Amino acid sequence: MVATADLRAGAAQLATARKLPRQLPGELGLAETFAGLVLLVASPDRPGNLRLPVVRGPADVARSALPSGWQPTADEVRTAAQGLAPNLRGAVPAVVTVGDQLVAAREFLVMLADVALDQPPRARSVTDPDPFAVGAGWGP
Repeated sequence: MVATADLRAGAAQLATARKLPRQLPGELGLAETFAGLVLLVASPDRPGNLRLPVVRGPADVARSALPSGWQPTADEVRTAAQGLAPNLRGAVPAVVTVGDQLVAAREFLVMLADVALDQPPRARSVTDPDPFAVGAGWGP
């Protein structure tokens, strides 16, 4: 179980990150934070604690393909999270469809962070902790 307060603290750190940190508040790794934020954003009632599925970092590192000037809506991010939530286990997907755009997992993670903080989501490029490591450095 993870407290949503820890997820929100992690989201606050991700909201300003240019390079994703390996570990976030609550001793959560990036894969765990991704799973937690997916569940939090997908849930209409915002529970106090969440049971996280077992996940690991993405099997592949996707290249950024964010179109210039494109910004997602909070509803598009929520819809993407709701689509991921029921089957989230194993590896974090390398790419996620948000609206009509494919975005890298790391880019979706910062969009999730914005929505979890009740902020408008921003499409922005960030770097993985170690793009050459297994799981892009998202592991424990």
